[in-house]
Amino acid sequence: MQIINSIADIQQLKEAKIISKDLAEHLERKVRSLHTQIKQQIGRGDFSLAQYGILVLLEKGDRSLREAGLPEAMEEIMPEWVSRLEVAGEIYFILYLIGNTGSIYRVYVPNPILEEIVRYWLLEQPVEE
Repeated sequence: MQIINSIADIQQLKEAKIISKDLAEHLERKVRSLHTQIKQQIGRGDFSLAQYGILVLLEKGDRSLREAGLPEAMEEIMPEWVSRLEVAGEIYFILYLIGNTGSIYRVYVPNPILEEIVRYWLLEQPVEE
């Protein structure tokens, strides 16, 4: 599991080849957009999502989401809404969850790592492209 709080986190993941260049660009646009919406008086390089809702990228083998402050298992998550993203031929489901503080968590789940029952459930949800 990768927890993303800033553009620097995204750059590190891209340099370590954990995420593709295309996914990095998408995530950077998302962070910049959130920064603009929040209109902080701090620079983009210093901006952190920690208090507004982190981005979480699940990886193969992730079983517990507790590290990100979310329920233990994927089956326990009840997203407010779901979107689908295709980047460089890879499909991600993005689960939007509202935390206890009102912050919005965005959980990126690559299609290939989903258990079959969770994939079917996600495909039944109204999905925004």
